[in-house]
Amino acid sequence: MGSNDQKVVFNDRDISWTSFNERVLQEAENKKNPLLERLKFLAIYSSNLEEFYRVRVARQRNFAFVGYNKTNQFGSKPTEILSEVYHRVDEQQQRFGKIFYDQIVGELNRNGYQFIFGRSADERKAALKLYKKISDQVVLNDITEKKNLFLINQEIYLIVVTKELQQHRFHLVQIDQKKLNRFYITRSKNKQLIYFVDDIIREGMSNHFGNKYFGTYAIKISRDADLYLENEPISGTLKEKIKASIKKRKTGAPTRLLVDEMMPYKFVNQLMMQTNSDREAIVPGGRYHSFYDFFKFPKIDNPKLYYKDLPKIPCNFLDQHKDKLEAINKHEVMLAFPYQSYDYIIDIIKAAARDSEVTKIKISLYRVADESKICRWLEKAIKNGKSVTVYTELKARFDETSNIYWNERLKKAGAKIIDEISDLKTHAKIFQIEFASNSSKKSIVHIGTGNFNEQTANVYTDFSFLTSDKRINNEISSVFNFLEGEQPKLKTRVLLSSPYCQRKQIVQMIKNEISHRSNKKKARIILKLNSLEDPGMIKLLYKASEAGVKVDLIIRGICCLVPGVKNMSESIRVYSLVGRFLEHARCFYFLNDGEEKVYLSSADLMTRNLDKRVEIGVPITDRKMKTFLISQLKLQLKDNMYLRKVDHKLRNTRKKLGTGSVTVNAQEEIRDLIKKFL
Repeated sequence: MGSNDQKVVFNDRDISWTSFNERVLQEAENKKNPLLERLKFLAIYSSNLEEFYRVRVARQRNFAFVGYNKTNQFGSKPTEILSEVYHRVDEQQQRFGKIFYDQIVGELNRNGYQFIFGRSADERKAALKLYKKISDQVVLNDITEKKNLFLINQEIYLIVVTKELQQHRFHLVQIDQKKLNRFYITRSKNKQLIYFVDDIIREGMSNHFGNKYFGTYAIKISRDADLYLENEPISGTLKEKIKASIKKRKTGAPTRLLVDEMMPYKFVNQLMMQTNSDREAIVPGGRYHSFYDFFKFPKIDNPKLYYKDLPKIPCNFLDQHKDKLEAINKHEVMLAFPYQSYDYIIDIIKAAARDSEVTKIKISLYRVADESKICRWLEKAIKNGKSVTVYTELKARFDETSNIYWNERLKKAGAKIIDEISDLKTHAKIFQIEFASNSSKKSIVHIGTGNFNEQTANVYTDFSFLTSDKRINNEISSVFNFLEGEQPKLKTRVLLSSPYCQRKQIVQMIKNEISHRSNKKKARIILKLNSLEDPGMIKLLYKASEAGVKVDLIIRGICCLVPGVKNMSESIRVYSLVGRFLEHARCFYFLNDGEEKVYLSSADLMTRNLDKRVEIGVPITDRKMKTFLISQLKLQLKDNMYLRKVDHKLRNTRKKLGTGSVTVNAQEEIRDLIKKFL
C-alpha cells in the first residue's frame, strides 16, 4: 500500500482500549468538572478496568498460556499485548492515586468534607468507636494453613497478619457491602468526616489482636468472565448453556490478584499460592480497592459539587398530539437522548399496548432496565389481545441474567420469544407496530442507536428515529422475518443491514468519496462510532486518505486505525469526546459530491458488528433532521472542552485555548441544535 508499498499498520484493540480508559482518567483530573463528578470518573475508570481484566486480559492470558502466542490481525502477540497493557495500566494506576489523594481529597477538605485515613491517634480512636458499632458484622477466619483458598470475584477482602511464636498467621476478613456501607460519614464541629469502612475494620483488628498485630492489607481477585459457550459440555438450548456458564463466572480462573503495594513480598507469594494465581496475575495497588464503589458515595448537600441539572427538552411535535401513533403517521420523528426524555419511547409502546387498532408489536431487546417499563407495557399489550414478538439477546455480556429473566417472564405472559439465531447476536435497536387492515394508520417502525433501557438513556447519548415510511416498514418486516427464520438471508436496499449488506454498503460509500476526490471533486467522510476495529474498513480508509479524502473520526473507545502516518493516513484525524455523557450514537456522514448522505446505525465498524450481528442503520433524508445531524457532528469537531485528538502513539491531547478563545462544549451546545431542528 502507498507509494512505497509500505506495510499497513494497526493499533492493537486492547492497547487502544487503555488509551480510551486514560481519557476517562483525564476527566477525573479535569478541574472544569465539579468535584464529585470527578470522583465519579474515578469510579467509571475503575469499573471499566475491572471488566477489561475479566474479559479481554483473561482472553489474552488464555492465548498465551495454551501456547497460542501467535501474531494477531493487528500485528501483535498476546505476550506483547499483555506486557504493554500491564505497563500502561501501572502508569495509570499511579496517576489514579495522585488524582484521588493529591487533588480530590484536598478539594473535598476545603469544601468541608474530610477523608479520615486513621493516621493520627484521635482518628484511630474515633475509628475504633465506629468499629464497635459494626463488629458483629465482621467475620474473621484464620486461613494460614488453607490451601485452594477461594476468593469471590470482585469482593473486597482484608488480610490481617499477626505474628505468633515467630510465625506469621493470615486472617481473612470479607466486607459484606450489602450490610456495610463502604463509607461512613460523621459530623465533627464544622466538618463532615468520611471514613472508609476498610479503615474502621483495620483499627478494630489492631485492637483485637493487640501486640500480635502486624498489619492489614486489602486484596481483591478478578476472575475470567467469558462464557466459553462452545466448551459447555451440556446439551440443550442456548439459554440452558448460558445459565450453566454464568454460574462458572464465579469460579473462573484468576485474571488479576490486586494486592496492597505495601504488603511484604513473602506474604504476596504465600497468597498467590493459596489462591492458585500465577505471578503475572499479581497487580500491586493502593490501600483501597474497588473504587467503583464511589458510584455509591453518599449524597452531599452541596449543588456546586455536582453537574447542574439540565431540564429535558420537549419534543413539541409529539407533545402537540394526544395520539402519538397518529402523530408519527403524519411526520417522522427523531429524538435525542439524554437531552430529551426517554418517556417518549415508553409512551409510544404504551400507546400501542392500549390502541384497539394495533394488532402486532415486534421488538428486539439487547439490554433493558432491571425494572423495564417497556417490558411491562409489552406484557399489558399481550393482555389486551395484541400479538407480541420479542427477540431477546441472551448473549449480551453481563446482562445475560436480566435478559433471561425478561425472556422467561414475557414468554409466560404469552409473547412469541425468539432467543437463538444461528451464530449471530442481534444488536439492532428496532421495533415495529402494526395496525388492523381496516385502520387508517400505517405501520410504525423505530430504528435507534441505543438500547431500550430507560436507565442508561439518562447517561448515554443516542438517537431514536420513528417513521411510517412504507419502504422502511417493508424492510424492517424483512428483518423480523429473518429473525423468525422465515427467510434465509437478510437483504435491504434502503436500510444498512448486517450481517449481509452493511459492509458492502459502507464500502461503496467510501469508494464513492475516493472516486469523487480522484475526479478533483470535494470529498469528506465523518464517522462517529464507539469503536473502529475492522481491518478491511481501516485499509479502505487508508486508501481514502491516500486519494486525499479528508476523514474525521470521532471514536469514543477502541480505534485500531493509526492516524497521521506518511503516505498512508495523513488526511485522517482521530478524535474522541469524553465528557458528562457517554457518547454512544453511531452516525455516518459522506459528502457525496454535495448530495450529502447521513445514516444512524446500531453498528460500530467492528468485524463482529458487520459480519456476526444483526444490525440496522437508517438513512436520514428529512431536511431538518439531516441538517441537525451534520451540525452536531461538526459541533463536536469544534469542541475545545472535552474533545481529544488521538495521535499515532495513542496519546490523548486536548485543544489548547488561546487568549480570547471562545469555549465550545459540544455536549451543552447540542441542546440549542435540538431546540432549533428537532
